[in-house]
Amino acid sequence: GWLATGWNYATELRYVDTTISDESLGNWFSRETSKGTQTIKAGDRGHIECQPWFNEKYRHYWMFKCNIVGKRFKINKNNAQCNLWDVDASSAPSFVLHNVEGSTVRLTMVMKSGSDYFAMEEY
Repeated sequence: GWLATGWNYATELRYVDTTISDESLGNWFSRETSKGTQTIKAGDRGHIECQPWFNEKYRHYWMFKCNIVGKRFKINKNNAQCNLWDVDASSAPSFVLHNVEGSTVRLTMVMKSGSDYFAMEEY
């Protein structure tokens, strides 16, 4: 319940790196990769088949990468956190890309429980 979740969030302070493939070096418990290969035009939608593992007792970290008009972008940190709750278990996340102020790109991740925003960087 909420007490166990709160305890985990208050006491688990290690750094997680989602880009390191070794579990112990990246400090992560479980890692999933979902890929989409389609081209999505501006204003259109696409779909990536994924059903993330949910357990609200754990923190959930994300990495999102994409190509936009021939440029590669990714979330600007390797430990971007977006929590998942039991209410999210029967849903798939929606990812929305926004062009903010010229070449700045923002990713919005939408779940049943709410939304989180991440800055993207070219790499």
